[in-house]
Amino acid sequence: MTTVCGYRVSVARATAAISLVKPGERLSHRTSLSWLSAFREAVMEEEERKRRVALRRHEYYQRTREARVEYQREHYQAHRTAVLEQQREYYQANSETILERCRRYSQEHHEAKLDYWRKYHLEHRAERAENGQRYNREHPEVNRGAVAKYQRKHPGRRAVSEAARRLIPLAKVCAMCGKEARVRHHPDYSKPLEVVCLCYRCHRVLHLTIRREAP
Repeated sequence: MTTVCGYRVSVARATAAISLVKPGERLSHRTSLSWLSAFREAVMEEEERKRRVALRRHEYYQRTREARVEYQREHYQAHRTAVLEQQREYYQANSETILERCRRYSQEHHEAKLDYWRKYHLEHRAERAENGQRYNREHPEVNRGAVAKYQRKHPGRRAVSEAARRLIPLAKVCAMCGKEARVRHHPDYSKPLEVVCLCYRCHRVLHLTIRREAP
C-alpha cells in the first residue's frame, strides 16, 4: 500500500494511474483530468475491495460463531487443567503489566462501567437475588465469615442499626428517588437516631459513591 494525495491505495493501482503521465510531458488540463479520473477509479476500486473483504469476514464470523464457541468449550473441558495452568503461568509472568492495564482501563471507562453494571443489575435483579440466596445456602460458612469480619471491623454498627430499627419507623418513600423505602441509612454512626430512609438501589448507589470519593 502507498499514500497518494492523502488516499491509501495499492502500489500497483497508483503506478497504473501515474503511468498515464509520460516522462517529461507537461500536464495539460486534459491530461490532468485523465490522471485524476484514473486515480479516482483506482481509489474507488480499492475501497470497494476492502468493503467486500470486510463483508466476507463478517459473514464468515457470523456463520461459524456457534461452531467456534462450541469448539472452544469442548477444548476447554478436555484440557481444562492445562489451560488453567497456562493462564496461571502467563499471569504470574505478566502480573504487573496486566494489573496496570486493568487499572488504566477502569480509570478511563469508570462511568461507562458503572452505567453497564447498573443496567445489568436492574435487568437481572431476580436472577441475581436467586443466585445470591442459593450461594448463601450452599456456602453458609462464607456468609458467616463475611458477617463476622464486618462486625470485627465495625463493632458498634450492628447495635446502632438494631436500635434504629426498633426506635425509628421506616418512612414510606425513599428520600432520594421517591420509591418505596426499604432501609435506614446512617450518615454518621455516632448519631444513631439520625437516619435517612432509602430504597435498596439508592442505598447501594450512595455507598458506591462514598467508597469512590473516599481518600
